Amino acid sequence: MMGTQMYYTGAKGFLHWGYNCYYGPQSSKLFNPVQNPAGTYPAAGTSFMVYPNPNGTADYSLRMKVLNEAFLDNRALRTLEDMIGKDKTRAFVEAYFGKVDYGVCPTNEQLYNFRMELNKLVKMNLEK
Repeated sequence: MMGTQMYYTGAKGFLHWGYNCYYGPQSSKLFNPVQNPAGTYPAAGTSFMVYPNPNGTADYSLRMKVLNEAFLDNRALRTLEDMIGKDKTRAFVEAYFGKVDYGVCPTNEQLYNFRMELNKLVKMNLEK
Protein backbone atom coordinates (compact mmCIF):
# COMPACT_ATOMS: atom_id res chain seq x y z
CA MET A 1 0.00 0.00 0.00
CA MET A 2 2.94 2.30 0.58
CA GLY A 3 3.45 2.99 -3.13
CA THR A 4 -0.20 3.96 -3.51
CA GLN A 5 -0.02 6.11 -0.38
CA MET A 6 3.08 7.86 -1.69
CA TYR A 7 1.42 8.48 -5.05
CA TYR A 8 -1.86 9.73 -3.59
CA THR A 9 -0.26 12.05 -1.04
CA GLY A 10 2.30 13.39 -3.52
CA ALA A 11 5.38 12.19 -1.63
CA LYS A 12 8.58 13.19 -3.40
CA GLY A 13 10.60 10.24 -2.15
CA PHE A 14 11.24 7.77 0.62
CA LEU A 15 14.09 7.67 3.12
CA HIS A 16 14.74 4.48 5.04
CA TRP A 17 16.67 5.12 8.23
CA GLY A 18 18.73 1.94 8.31
CA TYR A 19 19.56 0.26 5.03
CA ASN A 20 22.42 -1.65 6.58
CA CYS A 21 22.85 -0.31 10.11
CA TYR A 22 24.22 -3.06 12.32
CA TYR A 23 25.19 -1.01 15.35
CA GLY A 24 23.60 -1.36 18.77
CA PRO A 25 22.05 1.55 20.68
CA GLN A 26 24.10 4.75 20.56
CA SER A 27 26.37 3.08 17.99
CA SER A 28 28.04 1.21 20.83
CA LYS A 29 29.06 -1.91 18.93
CA LEU A 30 28.49 -3.86 15.73
CA PHE A 31 26.39 -7.02 15.70
CA ASN A 32 25.62 -9.60 13.03
CA PRO A 33 21.85 -9.60 12.32
CA VAL A 34 22.06 -13.09 10.81
CA GLN A 35 23.45 -14.57 14.04
CA ASN A 36 21.68 -12.20 16.44
CA PRO A 37 18.73 -10.48 14.72
CA ALA A 38 17.93 -8.30 17.72
CA GLY A 39 21.50 -7.19 18.31
CA THR A 40 21.08 -5.38 21.58
CA TYR A 41 17.59 -4.14 20.70
CA PRO A 42 14.44 -5.72 22.14
CA ALA A 43 12.83 -6.50 18.74
CA ALA A 44 14.39 -8.81 16.19
CA GLY A 45 15.36 -8.02 12.62
CA THR A 46 12.28 -6.27 11.32
CA SER A 47 14.12 -3.18 10.14
CA PHE A 48 16.89 -4.70 8.06
CA MET A 49 16.83 -4.13 4.31
CA VAL A 50 19.87 -6.28 3.61
CA TYR A 51 21.85 -8.89 5.50
CA PRO A 52 25.66 -9.03 5.27
CA ASN A 53 27.57 -11.88 3.67
CA PRO A 54 31.13 -12.69 4.75
CA ASN A 55 32.38 -11.89 1.22
CA GLY A 56 31.25 -8.27 1.50
CA THR A 57 28.08 -8.59 -0.57
CA ALA A 58 24.54 -8.42 0.79
CA ASP A 59 21.39 -10.53 0.67
CA TYR A 60 18.12 -8.68 0.19
CA SER A 61 15.59 -9.09 2.95
CA LEU A 62 11.93 -9.80 2.36
CA ARG A 63 11.35 -6.20 3.50
CA MET A 64 13.53 -4.96 0.62
CA LYS A 65 11.58 -7.04 -1.90
CA VAL A 66 8.25 -5.67 -0.62
CA LEU A 67 9.64 -2.12 -0.68
CA ASN A 68 10.55 -2.66 -4.33
CA GLU A 69 6.93 -3.68 -5.02
CA ALA A 70 5.76 -0.43 -3.40
CA PHE A 71 8.03 1.59 -5.70
CA LEU A 72 6.72 -0.34 -8.71
CA ASP A 73 3.12 0.39 -7.65
CA ASN A 74 3.99 4.08 -7.37
CA ARG A 75 5.58 4.06 -10.81
CA ALA A 76 2.58 2.28 -12.35
CA LEU A 77 0.23 4.93 -10.90
CA ARG A 78 2.44 7.72 -12.25
CA THR A 79 2.42 6.01 -15.64
CA LEU A 80 -1.37 5.78 -15.55
CA GLU A 81 -1.53 9.47 -14.59
CA ASP A 82 0.56 10.34 -17.64
CA MET A 83 -1.95 8.42 -19.75
CA ILE A 84 -5.32 9.49 -18.33
CA GLY A 85 -4.57 12.44 -16.06
CA LYS A 86 -4.25 13.00 -12.33
CA ASP A 87 -7.96 13.41 -11.55
CA LYS A 88 -8.95 10.11 -13.21
CA THR A 89 -6.02 8.27 -11.61
CA ARG A 90 -6.94 9.57 -8.16
CA ALA A 91 -10.57 8.59 -8.78
CA PHE A 92 -9.38 5.07 -9.68
CA VAL A 93 -7.46 4.85 -6.38
CA GLU A 94 -10.43 6.23 -4.41
CA ALA A 95 -12.75 3.65 -5.98
CA TYR A 96 -10.71 0.95 -4.21
CA PHE A 97 -9.59 2.64 -1.00
CA GLY A 98 -11.51 5.90 -0.54
CA LYS A 99 -9.45 8.95 0.34
CA VAL A 100 -5.94 7.66 0.96
CA ASP A 101 -3.63 8.62 3.80
CA TYR A 102 -0.91 6.74 5.66
CA GLY A 103 -3.47 5.08 7.93
CA VAL A 104 -5.21 3.12 5.15
CA CYS A 105 -4.53 -0.60 5.49
CA PRO A 106 -6.40 -2.81 2.98
CA THR A 107 -6.39 -6.58 2.88
CA ASN A 108 -4.00 -8.54 0.69
CA GLU A 109 -6.92 -9.42 -1.58
CA GLN A 110 -7.85 -5.75 -2.03
CA LEU A 111 -4.25 -4.88 -2.87
CA TYR A 112 -3.97 -7.74 -5.34
CA ASN A 113 -7.24 -6.83 -7.08
CA PHE A 114 -6.20 -3.18 -7.20
CA ARG A 115 -2.87 -4.01 -8.80
CA MET A 116 -4.43 -6.35 -11.37
CA GLU A 117 -6.92 -3.64 -12.37
CA LEU A 118 -4.12 -1.06 -12.50
CA ASN A 119 -2.15 -3.35 -14.81
CA LYS A 120 -5.21 -3.70 -17.08
CA LEU A 121 -5.75 0.07 -17.23
CA VAL A 122 -2.12 0.76 -18.12
CA LYS A 123 -2.13 -1.98 -20.77
CA MET A 124 -5.43 -0.78 -22.23
CA ASN A 125 -4.12 2.78 -22.51
CA LEU A 126 -0.84 1.60 -24.06
CA GLU A 127 -2.81 -0.10 -26.81
CA LYS A 128 -4.69 3.11 -27.74
